[in-house]
Amino acid sequence: MSKLKNILITGANGYIGSRLSLFLAEKGHRIYAVCYPKIPTDKNWTTKMFKIFVGDVSEPQFIQSLAAEKIDTIIHLVSLDHTESEKNNEFAFKVNVNPLTLLLEIFKDSLVNRVLYFSTMQVYGKNLNNIVVEEQLPSPVNIYGLTHFICETVMNYYHSPAFKCINLRLSNSYGSPIFSNKNCWNLVINDLCKMAFKNREIKLLSDGTPLRDFIHHTDVCKAVETLLFSETEENTFNVSNGKTYSILELSKFVQKVYADRYNSNIPIFLNNGQKVKERSSQNLLYRYTVDNTKLKKENFDIETNLTKGINELFDFLEDNTKHQDRD
Repeated sequence: MSKLKNILITGANGYIGSRLSLFLAEKGHRIYAVCYPKIPTDKNWTTKMFKIFVGDVSEPQFIQSLAAEKIDTIIHLVSLDHTESEKNNEFAFKVNVNPLTLLLEIFKDSLVNRVLYFSTMQVYGKNLNNIVVEEQLPSPVNIYGLTHFICETVMNYYHSPAFKCINLRLSNSYGSPIFSNKNCWNLVINDLCKMAFKNREIKLLSDGTPLRDFIHHTDVCKAVETLLFSETEENTFNVSNGKTYSILELSKFVQKVYADRYNSNIPIFLNNGQKVKERSSQNLLYRYTVDNTKLKKENFDIETNLTKGINELFDFLEDNTKHQDRD
């Protein structure tokens, strides 16, 4: 593998950002971590960062100050989540779009030769069906997807052989957080595991038919590492598991792992209160697949399957409970 890199990571204290920063730091890369609104207190994380900055990436003066550092790679993760993006359109554009444009404009003539931008599968919007490949025309149906599609367009505008701008269309990540992060428990698999562990039952907010592609945060980090060194001319990649499951199917995965782990069967209830029968099947009208062939061509492969990922979450919940009991 090529030489180690000096990587600026914005949103470094977020759910994915904190995992990615630690993962790359432990690989030997120098991580310039941009946090907001404050520096995390976890010394196991902070001591592994080369430098930590606290600031608002929508402020030009702050971005200019970062340009003085010897950075060769940028990974941009700052964005409101889906729910917050829909609350205030103007604020969503300020947070989701403006900082990336500032970063690209300020760093385009610097030592930086590669920028990785975390986009979302939601840019596909209406075209999220059948085999979803990167060449499909994005058609976002919400502000969250729209702002990310705009950012991808901005990335494409600045993209060149000397200043590679790579879009990562992330499906749905899951797994335990490094820092206390309430939002991460809104992620479907995380929420299902927490319900199973805390309440010994799973209550769905739907009829169980919505489809999702989930990729564990460890594989997200490995995908990023792959693209840090890729020589491909492609600049847009689906970062996905490549397998789609309904919410009910995911719930049954959690139910089975729980039973194998704790020797106890827990019930699943649909949003109408109906209990799911143990051997009931589900007739789905369609099932799409978020194709990750392009990423696999860069020697990437999924290493954390659902069973392993769900067990990792139960490990975290167990450890967290033990810490609370000691406190």
